[in-house]
Amino acid sequence: FAADAQVSIKQRAELLDTFGKLFRALADMTVKSEPRNRAILEACGNLAGYFDDPNEAVVESARFWQGAAYRVAGRADRALAVLRPAISTPEARRLGLLARLQRCLALGDRHQYVAALALCLKLEARLDSWFEDQSPDEQKKAQDSARWVRIALMKDWAGQLKKSGEAKHAGELLAEAQRLQGADPDPPPPSRWLGLSATIEGLGEWKIAVAPPTSERDEIHELRQ
Repeated sequence: FAADAQVSIKQRAELLDTFGKLFRALADMTVKSEPRNRAILEACGNLAGYFDDPNEAVVESARFWQGAAYRVAGRADRALAVLRPAISTPEARRLGLLARLQRCLALGDRHQYVAALALCLKLEARLDSWFEDQSPDEQKKAQDSARWVRIALMKDWAGQLKKSGEAKHAGELLAEAQRLQGADPDPPPPSRWLGLSATIEGLGEWKIAVAPPTSERDEIHELRQ
């Protein structure tokens, strides 16, 4: 391999290993929550090195997975520090929307329901333009995913209101959530949610030009003479 190819291989391997450590920590259900959470937090710290990557889609991937992982580890405060409240068009549309919905959920984890629902509504208003080049099925999944997150937040808020003795307001909020849900199952099946198009966005097709060995190049040169 040429020197630049070796650098590219090393960089790609390091990126995949860093993301992979987080995925393994998230997937390891065999350990108790506290050791698992420590492994998640350690892997999250390593992922922060890609927040300044020149590939914006890789940056969005790193922020999404770190924010989602912080929520799994019970650190909604850290998730909110990572998942930005941006409503501008993301580089990677699917992942960008899912990252912003994770922020909504993290706000709900912190009982900041007004801010969470406001962000949800802002996102829903932009989805037609974000997904205008996608199929009608994908557009519907995007809209439904945002709506279902909003419904989940409203139900959680209703539960909190009921606990604090505000039964009337809780009932009104729950009724509105049920109206928005309509005939949809609770929870909706995974097949109806918007999914990721890639686990790590921005990698694309990887091509490395590999020069033939010196002896082979000499043979090619001789044949051309």
